[in-house]
Amino acid sequence: MERKVFRSRIGVLPFGVIFLIVLMQIISMVFLTNASTSEIYVLAGSMLILVVLLRGIWYVVDPQKGLITIKFLGIPFHKVEIMNIISVERLYNIAGAAAASCKRLNIRERNGEPYRLISPVRENEFLEMLTKQNPDIRINVGDKKAWYRIWDWDI
Repeated sequence: MERKVFRSRIGVLPFGVIFLIVLMQIISMVFLTNASTSEIYVLAGSMLILVVLLRGIWYVVDPQKGLITIKFLGIPFHKVEIMNIISVERLYNIAGAAAASCKRLNIRERNGEPYRLISPVRENEFLEMLTKQNPDIRINVGDKKAWYRIWDWDI
């Protein structure tokens, strides 16, 4: 089995909230404070940088090495040994994590490491790769259906 790269899914909720805050700031700068165009460009540029940062989270599953490598902008951030994983559960959490979405997978390890929150896009394929490597992993991943899940978008 070959190594695969999974990018982080980008949730509508976190991105939408940040986008609305920046949009309201730009509108207030234009209409209320008569801000210069350079100030507006700086704010819009900040938004662009945020999008680049959100797109820069990847998870690399390497079955030969038995590792999941969490990368941020191409730099290895953390490594998880697949054989040390006890369970993978669904978690809707806004806590800080290497994920650009609130719909996350909570990875618990055998060696007592703190849990890892990740959010791969092709989640089923990701979980299949893990269970092929370590069939003892308990997987409890379901999708919550609720009023705030618009067209089954990610939150």
